[in-house]
Amino acid sequence: MKLDAGKLRTGVALAGILVFSLFHGGNSSAQSAYSKQHATMASANLVVRLPRGTDASRVARDHGLTVKDHIPGTGLYRFGMPHGGQEAEMARRLSRDPRVLYAERDQLADIEPENVVGSQQFSIAFVDGFKSNGYADQVAYSQVDFVPGVTGAPGPGVGNGTVVALLDTGATFTHPALQGHYLPGINLVDPGSPPLDVPDGLTNAAVGHGTMVAGIVAIIDPSAQILPVRVLNGDGIGSVFNVAQGIYYAINQGAQVINLSLGTNQPSRALFESVLYAEFSGAVVVASAGNDGEDELHYPASYPGVIGVAALETGDILASFSNYGASVFADAPGVGITSTYYNGGYATWSGTSFSAPFATGEASLILEKHPWLNPFLAEIVIWHSSDSIDALNPGLAGLLGAGVLDIADALKF
Repeated sequence: MKLDAGKLRTGVALAGILVFSLFHGGNSSAQSAYSKQHATMASANLVVRLPRGTDASRVARDHGLTVKDHIPGTGLYRFGMPHGGQEAEMARRLSRDPRVLYAERDQLADIEPENVVGSQQFSIAFVDGFKSNGYADQVAYSQVDFVPGVTGAPGPGVGNGTVVALLDTGATFTHPALQGHYLPGINLVDPGSPPLDVPDGLTNAAVGHGTMVAGIVAIIDPSAQILPVRVLNGDGIGSVFNVAQGIYYAINQGAQVINLSLGTNQPSRALFESVLYAEFSGAVVVASAGNDGEDELHYPASYPGVIGVAALETGDILASFSNYGASVFADAPGVGITSTYYNGGYATWSGTSFSAPFATGEASLILEKHPWLNPFLAEIVIWHSSDSIDALNPGLAGLLGAGVLDIADALKF
């Protein structure tokens, strides 16, 4: 048995192929725009947890701050600082206030294009017209021992199975391949608006990201009920507070699996607690391992109980951009993945963002077959059914988790 506790921590589509890079190495204007958007999104905000019954407005006022948001029932607040404030110092001051349990900077969570400018995962290829060429018959499925329409079928019917929350850039409700899958969801980037996957950023480099993740989940588990929770804008940038808020929302809406194709390289207590809340509520949490191409911790993928997924090329070789390490749980295809796109067509993209939903779809199938399983037991099934690829990746033994997903074997448990 491989029960290693450390690893169980736990656009219009064009005819032909049109490939273009969203971020070119020499495109300083694109990089500058992304950096500017980062600076805007990172405006001085703090995440503060207060004991039940504490007057948040008074605490904020006493420190010259304002209450900007609150997650009901959690004691979590977002405090706003005056322009030019020092978040780290203010967080320390707040933490010394006996009325405050903890305070931290509301850092950014994103899909990490700033770390991979000019590399392959942020190049998109629009497939032939609006035909689904490559979507239902790509080699990626055989890598995870899955045959669309065969493996796991028949389920309870389209959109009648497990509730799967996707915290991402939003949804394309009108896409033909996703009809019947979507639940209404919520928009935490633009509250009050529907959670649409639309261009509303500076570069809009991540528009379609959430729709593509949804397409992978929908083809792995045609019965999945997809709950879109928009926590990232068109640039693929959001805040840790919104991600935590999205996790609490998803659980309160009955989510049984949560996909987080996003992350941050800095730990967050608020994010960690929201993940624990999801796990103790009975949800399987899946996250992308990150796109830095390094052995480093990436959150929430590296938190205990989370299925952190690294990306593979064909032949089960670790993708050059994928993170790896002892906190990786398993691996899935992540290079040249074709899926549904926000314009109603299809596109091909790469990144650990598109590896994670393979595991999310697998977890959804497992829970439909065995609804009595808790998250830990579902992860045991995924772990033991996966196939080691250490021999194919010299020097990475023990850093690729259980290996490549094997969906057919998982469903035999």
